[in-house]
Amino acid sequence: MLYEIRFKCPCPNIGCRNRNKLRNWTHSGCNGELYINKYGMINCKKCGDGCHVYDSKFKCSDEENFGESRTTIIIQACANIDHWDDGDDEKTEFWQELLIQLCEERRNREKDNNNNNFRKSLYLID
Repeated sequence: MLYEIRFKCPCPNIGCRNRNKLRNWTHSGCNGELYINKYGMINCKKCGDGCHVYDSKFKCSDEENFGESRTTIIIQACANIDHWDDGDDEKTEFWQELLIQLCEERRNREKDNNNNNFRKSLYLID
């Protein structure tokens, strides 16, 4: 089973026109490649910076600024990966496991009302 995979998904920002275009996301701080693990943690392979995907800010090439995304839209964006992926069973299993974890994390955050704790943000660009 894969533990992490190159992070790619359509833009999950509210109102973005690129909700149907697959993007390979990079870290805006250093242009490093981003990987996501099966728990939803994103890690920059160049500088080592990381955070949970729900705490990330996205900016695709058609957007002027970093947009606002919601957990539901991020889940939908990640769910669409299987349609574009190369049919690799291991990757399909990875994305299915990730989706389960993302749904669970969303429920936990809603229950905790986001705990009002500061969460580190990772800024991503396509």
